[in-house]
Amino acid sequence: MDIIHPNFTVTKTCTSEPVPAQGPATFEVVVTNTGDVNLSFTTNEAAQSSLAEPFTVGKNGASVTFTITIPAPSGGDVSNSITVTASLIGQPVCTEYTDNQKSARDICHGGGETRTWGFWAQHCDFAKRIFYCAGEPIDLGWVVLDPNSSGLSKLYGVFKSHSDNTACPKDNDLCRARIQASVQALAAILSSYLSNGAPLPVEESEIAATLGGCDINEIKDLGSLLATFNESGDSNLMLYDCDSKPQGKASGACAKRLGNCNILRTACTTCDD
Repeated sequence: MDIIHPNFTVTKTCTSEPVPAQGPATFEVVVTNTGDVNLSFTTNEAAQSSLAEPFTVGKNGASVTFTITIPAPSGGDVSNSITVTASLIGQPVCTEYTDNQKSARDICHGGGETRTWGFWAQHCDFAKRIFYCAGEPIDLGWVVLDPNSSGLSKLYGVFKSHSDNTACPKDNDLCRARIQASVQALAAILSSYLSNGAPLPVEESEIAATLGGCDINEIKDLGSLLATFNESGDSNLMLYDCDSKPQGKASGACAKRLGNCNILRTACTTCDD
């Protein structure tokens, strides 16, 4: 008589966090055969699986990885469990295998939150926490906002330049286009840094390339795209930064207090071509 020791483990991990505003939620599942015989597996989520069933996993630590995709049209939290059932392969019919069903569960936390540039311009303390916690320079193409080098003053200089025509006159078309699109870009990037924020609709490198270029129509189109994005997830839900602290109170005077209008000297540079 041969003694066999069938056994396996199953893990499930969210790989799409935060969940995009229109979904879906994606989970990675790993089934590992820790026993000394080959096993055949089925799951309760065959319709959502990237792997055809049944599937076989070899003995002694072999594993199979696949994904489970769950619709999430609201972009909120998605909790999901998978149940995996194992069967013996090529064993006598009298062989019994109990404890052949195991489950794993995980949660994909929702994202999709955005805020308009007006929100960020008035929530200085919250914007400052997000900016410094991310710790990365924000490249707008025509200026780089470095949290380690006067970045906050420049950030609010952009906001102030947009809202205060008297203190910060915009004296050419390129300057106006850059400032108008840049406030939308800053709002979008700051929102994307939130723990429950929406991912950017375009790469930051593309934002920098467009804003730093000389095509005014492209700059305006980018600003329009990002303005729509900033409105798309603007709700009454609480926003959280990397330390899980909620947003603070609005302060309409903060942009005027912190902003440096010298930023416009760079924005208003005229392209040679």
